Amino acid sequence: MFDFWDTPAGAIAKRRALLSEGKVWIDTFRNDTQFRKWVLDLIRQDQLFEKGIDSEGDVIGFYSFSTAQSNPSKRFNTHYTLKDTGRLYASMFLVVTADYFEVRWDDEKIRDQEWWSDKILGFTDESIEKISKAYTERLLEYAERLLFEDI
Repeated sequence: MFDFWDTPAGAIAKRRALLSEGKVWIDTFRNDTQFRKWVLDLIRQDQLFEKGIDSEGDVIGFYSFSTAQSNPSKRFNTHYTLKDTGRLYASMFLVVTADYFEVRWDDEKIRDQEWWSDKILGFTDESIEKISKAYTERLLEYAERLLFEDI
């Protein structure tokens, strides 16, 4: 008698029931410190430091002539980096729930700045695309390992 469940295809079908996107989500966004750092660096490095832009791609602001005169580390008419003391960058963290994540920070003093907007700590479309691609790759690797390893 032929027993489908004793075949390689049957083994794959049994393992299919073990697939859990939630496990991959949590492993990726909560438990993988390198991945979390990479996600935060999309805002810290790519968006703020390199381009000085918010989540909509708008430049946050430019250093004035007087700011450049009083602080030699800043050049007149270059974009804000928000890395002056490093407090904002260091205070950023991810909040991860079952179906979304967002960036928050501990340094509330920055909200008092005239140029501040909650869009500053949001992701641009380009960053979202990078995160989506990286997460999809992890999801596919997980599914492949679960379904086909040792078969």
